Amino acid sequence: MAWTDVTWRSPLIGIGAVILLGACGSSSVRDDVGRLPPYEVTDRSLFLEIDPERLGIRAWLRDRPAWESPPDFEPSISIWHDQKEITLPLRLAGSIEALKPGGVGESRIRIRFSEFPHPGAEGIVVELVVALAAKRNEFVIEVVPVFDPAGRLFGADFPPPLAIHSDEVGYTVLPTMQGLMIPDDYPESLSSSIDWWPDASPDPEEPWWGGAVFSRASSMAWFGAVKGNQAYLAIIDTPYDAVLDLSHPSGGPTKLRVRWRPSRGTLSYTRRVRYAFIEGANYMDLARRYREHAKSAGFHRSLKEKIGARPIVENLAGAVLLRAQFARAENPMIVSSAVESAIGKGIGRAVLRLPSGAGVLSKSVGRSWKEFTQELFEKGWILAAQAQPFGDLDHPESSDPEQAAWPSRHGSLGMLARSRVVVGSRPEERARRPQPDARRAVFTTWYGGYRRSREMVCPVRKAVWLDESLRATARRGIRISGVHLTDLSEVPLFDCYHAKHSLDKRGCAEAIRDVISKISGRGHVVYADEPTDYLMDVADLFDRCSYPRVDGSTGDPLGISVPLLSLVYHDAAIIAWDLDTGTDASDDAQYLDATLNGGMPALPLDADGWLVRRRPGESMLARKEREERLVKRAVSLAALHEQLWDEDLNSHEFVTPDGMIQRTGFSNGAQIEVNFGNGEIKLKGMN
Repeated sequence: MAWTDVTWRSPLIGIGAVILLGACGSSSVRDDVGRLPPYEVTDRSLFLEIDPERLGIRAWLRDRPAWESPPDFEPSISIWHDQKEITLPLRLAGSIEALKPGGVGESRIRIRFSEFPHPGAEGIVVELVVALAAKRNEFVIEVVPVFDPAGRLFGADFPPPLAIHSDEVGYTVLPTMQGLMIPDDYPESLSSSIDWWPDASPDPEEPWWGGAVFSRASSMAWFGAVKGNQAYLAIIDTPYDAVLDLSHPSGGPTKLRVRWRPSRGTLSYTRRVRYAFIEGANYMDLARRYREHAKSAGFHRSLKEKIGARPIVENLAGAVLLRAQFARAENPMIVSSAVESAIGKGIGRAVLRLPSGAGVLSKSVGRSWKEFTQELFEKGWILAAQAQPFGDLDHPESSDPEQAAWPSRHGSLGMLARSRVVVGSRPEERARRPQPDARRAVFTTWYGGYRRSREMVCPVRKAVWLDESLRATARRGIRISGVHLTDLSEVPLFDCYHAKHSLDKRGCAEAIRDVISKISGRGHVVYADEPTDYLMDVADLFDRCSYPRVDGSTGDPLGISVPLLSLVYHDAAIIAWDLDTGTDASDDAQYLDATLNGGMPALPLDADGWLVRRRPGESMLARKEREERLVKRAVSLAALHEQLWDEDLNSHEFVTPDGMIQRTGFSNGAQIEVNFGNGEIKLKGMN
């Protein structure tokens, strides 16, 4: 590759700029219409061309057009200035340099941007790196914060969306909850602003929340697209501060890209996304390719391996998840009578999520309760006490500081321990806490809490707090075999600004993993609400990961449902599917989805022994008939789950063009075919 210097004057800002261009044999000066030659990166089969004016990217694979970025994309950075976020297009940089590769034989281009003509951007230097990866037909794109003297570099918008070069109708896939496919001509509009959290709405001051990686919007750190014979897979190597920005107007086209958000207020480290071009692939191939990445990255740990460390994990096979729907039950006999009612209705083995609040555990030390729980353990039941890694405090600015120091109604383990270890609850500590400024989202300001629907506790402190709670539980002779950690992915990872133990979102994830290691180190099953990559190797059971719907449960589906999460992690963690969703139609769809995925059934457990929630205006007879129907489904699904729970789900297909008949295949040769039109289920290779 030949490199020459070209000096030109920016028509936008009127100052000199130096550009070093890789011309690959072409002229390194502007052509007749004043355009600069493109930057080029190539190897034997993959050729990339970067437009120096707009930083648009085109790719050729074996001399055939593969994909290109849309012409209207504007790559940019953002800075924090005058208490607001300012977007600066990269083309406005006073100096743009294409730098020679740093190593012999490397196929890469580094483009440096500096001298931005805006107050507050003084001294900021940013590089974009496009490089061919070691694997064939892969390349990486990096955003490198070279210099930011005042810490004002706040975000970056690069790389651009990718459009596969083909006249055929294709689709985009992204791991929203269980998995989502968006055909190019999908008639409904979709965007990152969709409320993925129906129970805890995103902060309106942070519109990017809706696409945060490692949240309900993106349970895994990848996305991709398929069109004709071409497909690409994008793996986000630095996912903790990444956001997927989705735009799909009615009828298309779909635009999906990564945006980089700040870590503790600044763009403080290199951000990296890796693209792989795969010929003849579909969404299953993309998920299987990511599965290999998950294994190499340490996200994937099989259930068989987990059983080797904690034999009690095997008790999850063929169990029904029973969620106690009543709170703060002062009489433990309420729990025992409800459980006996469930057993009488056909539930043989279960994971019992104990009621929230201290009442059941703190007063359940009598002989009868101990004998009853011993019977459940002998039946293989798992008793899971609740503990929230974030939400165990009343707001620290309560009028009663001592009361505010006590964990609130949300966590039975916390109430039991009466822990006071969370700093920020006493007046003198509140005075020392960092004051919020506008660049920090309300929920990332400090490590004691925030003024929204959840009260956050910094997980560095929470690890200590939860360890105290577990020790207190053991000292009181209360036997549990699992811990239910709530709000892990419902509340996205956050930054801690406290001077004594500040941490970024990755540190937040590592601290949460430390919490989980303390639980599993005691031999307990770890049960969390929603799955994400960074939890899959340490947690065992996940809830709330059905296919995405408009309102989170009973609304219309978003896009076309595909089991991306199960294709990657079915043999590594168990997903529970709620059979009582709120309407008969959604109940039916959820049961068929759960069957197709070989998942664990989940039912509510009310204080009066009912295994279904009461619907408004529903008669006792209708409720009883519905309960009989759902319990029958749960028992049959549990039997199916017992045969498939630790198998790899290795295939999924739409048998009919309308998607009404679908089929899955598992590593033991079993196949499940479901007809969503008439509810018929066909099993092959099953006992």
